[in-house]
Order: sequence, then C-alpha cells, then structure tokens
Amino acid sequence: MIITMDKMMTQNKNADTKILIVEDSRTQAEYLRHILVNNGYQVALAANGNDALEQIRIDPPTLVLTDIIMPAMDGYALCHAIKQNENMAHIPVILVTQLFDPADLIKGLEAGANNIIIKPFEPEHVTSRVTSTLNSMAHQGSDDTGAAVEVSFAGQTHLIPANNLRTPAILVSTYDLALRKNAELKEANERLTTMNRDLRQTVEMLQQTNENLLQENTEQRRMEESTTRENKRLLMMINLTRDNLANQLTAIHECLDLANAIHEKEPNLAWEHMTKAELMVDQTLKTLR
Repeated sequence: MIITMDKMMTQNKNADTKILIVEDSRTQAEYLRHILVNNGYQVALAANGNDALEQIRIDPPTLVLTDIIMPAMDGYALCHAIKQNENMAHIPVILVTQLFDPADLIKGLEAGANNIIIKPFEPEHVTSRVTSTLNSMAHQGSDDTGAAVEVSFAGQTHLIPANNLRTPAILVSTYDLALRKNAELKEANERLTTMNRDLRQTVEMLQQTNENLLQENTEQRRMEESTTRENKRLLMMINLTRDNLANQLTAIHECLDLANAIHEKEPNLAWEHMTKAELMVDQTLKTLR
C-alpha cells in the first residue's frame, strides 16, 4: 500500500488525538476504528454508555464518537452526562445515528452534541466531521456562559445550549448531508425512471411475444386438427379399399374355381366364368390405379 506525503503528515498530526468510539455493535465499532486508525488517530472502544463514562474518568479522550441507539443508556443520555460533568464537559461529542428526523437533531442539540453523523456514512464523511469538530473546539473561546435557548418543536419545548459555535456547526453539517442525500435521491429517481421505462418496453415486448406465440399455437392446433381429420379419412379409405379388394379377390377366386370345375363338361359356361373373372380383375386394377 502506497502512503502519500500528505497522508503521512495527516497521520502524524492526528497521532496524539484519542477518540473513544461508543457502539454496541462490534461490527460497526470495528469499521469506525478502521477508518480513524487509518487516519492516524488513537482509538479506544466502549460497548455501552456506562463503560464509556468509566473510561472517560480514567483516561479522558480528545473526542467521543457515540451511537445513539444503545441499550440501557442511549447516545443522548451519554452526551448529556458528559456535558453535565465539569471534568468532561470540554470533550466534544459526535452522535452517530441511522435516524434522520428534525426531532433527532433537536435532541442532539439539547443533549449538547457538537456534531451529528448520519448512517450510512462514507469514510471521508466520518473523517471530515471529526476534523471539523476538533477544529471548532480548538478555536472556541471561553465565552460560553452555559446559558440555554428555548426552542419549540412538535409541541415540545427544548433547552438548547447557547454555544456560539456548536449549533451552527451541526446545522451546517446536517444541511450538507441533506443536500448530499437529496442529490442521491435525485440520482436514484432518475435511475428508477430509466428502469421503469426499460421495464415498460420489456413488458410491451413480452406482450407482443406472447401474442405471437398464441397466434402460432392457434395455427399449430388448427394444422394438427386438420392433419388428424385427414389421417382419419385416409384410414377409412384404406379400410374400404382393403375390404373391396378382398371381396373382389374372393369373387375372382370363385369364378376361377367354377370355370375349372366345369370346363370339360360345359366349356361355354366355363368360358363365361373366365370372362367374368377377367372383368373383375380389370375393375380391381382400375380402382388401385
């Protein structure tokens, strides 16, 4: 793997920055760890909010990256606990959630979150949020009075910490995400429109093919029925011809037997039977031809 000079400088710059990932899904935690370690950060893991608070007390991280949906203590509660503790309040907290609703943004602001990352995310999105949050905290002054602003939303009143940097950062990052999601949705709609058009054309082709097959099947059945009728007629003719031929041969045989029996006593009568037999032979031959 080739590491560029800029990549090495970034990794060296981030080497002293420790990030605590709080995530009950080991798979998600390891994925986030991989992204951050690849950018030079030190990374620690906590499986739940209680474990995270204990680790923060023992060895405070530079930043906390926590999932919202967790058992026992969710990300909102963890963020609120951190911001209410005077020894931890300076630690920036980024909430990670797969939910995307204005109410989630309000809850995050109310809990004191410094930023929000919406799932599914890309590695570049995670690192940019971490970098922007750390940069904001580095330039933050000491004029945070701890006051709060009342915000009404969906019939409820929320107290939002009146920090002059955190709220705009979250709003800008959320707006940026909304633009990106909107672009993705527009692209998906365009793809869907194309797929629907192609599907409609395919359905029309299938319908035409089915109609052609139905017509071919109808014609084939008609030909089969015609062939069956013709075969029956031929079979009947064969049977009639066979019966007629058998009758003719029997009559000829009888005439010859009579002629043979009386040719000495009544030669004229025998000759008549021979003539009759000859006529029947001619008739039979004409029928066969």
